[in-house]
Amino acid sequence: MKIRMIKKATVFLMALTLVLSTATGAFAVAYYEAGTYDYSSGNASMNMGNSTPLTPLTGTRQLNFYNNAQLVLGPNTDANLVNAGLFQYITGTYNLTYVSGGITTGIYSLALVSGTKSTLTVDTMYHDDLQLSATTKAMSINFTDNTITWDTVTMGLIPNTVNSSSLADMQTLKDSNGTFGFTTFAFQHTAAVDAWLSSGTSNQTYYYSQLGGVSAAPEPAEWVLMFIGLGMLGFYLQRRGYLNFDLSPQSVA
Repeated sequence: MKIRMIKKATVFLMALTLVLSTATGAFAVAYYEAGTYDYSSGNASMNMGNSTPLTPLTGTRQLNFYNNAQLVLGPNTDANLVNAGLFQYITGTYNLTYVSGGITTGIYSLALVSGTKSTLTVDTMYHDDLQLSATTKAMSINFTDNTITWDTVTMGLIPNTVNSSSLADMQTLKDSNGTFGFTTFAFQHTAAVDAWLSSGTSNQTYYYSQLGGVSAAPEPAEWVLMFIGLGMLGFYLQRRGYLNFDLSPQSVA
């Protein structure tokens, strides 16, 4: 009796796992990580310009994302990306205006100084081997959790000349979905940041970013696996009496 129960439980769990895993896989995520913010990873700097007037919580302050390089990794530390020496760049100058909170822990809105979008590129250090180009816009910055919120990322080119699985994933998602988002964009909150917010003195800090894209369109193979799992699950529940498919006159009377 125990063995039969174990077998039935095993079949049930296998079917449930198959359904859940394929359903989860249908919403695939591909991303790029720009490594940690330190000197060894390329000095991806966020420059904080002088504010006018130099008074806390008033005036407009400028925020610039410099073209300094930072190593880009894939979902599983894609060796092709690492070996190719690719770097992520974010360009754009923003006006920063106080919204709420304290001086050094507040929330500020961001307005792009020129144009409608910032440019995001992934290429080699010397810009001679472009791998990815996209546009986006920063919306606000929070100095409590040290994060920046962004508008939708619109993809441009993904040449993938380095044969990267991460770039291939991005290309697939670009074809089916076309837009991406920064799932993480954090910066290092140092004394320099506090000094800039308090006095307006120009300083810089380093940032960490992760660009992610989600596809909600399952592949044909994922549909097949999902239906197999649902079939197994339905068969198990029917045999256990949880589902009644008997539609004879006697059963429905």
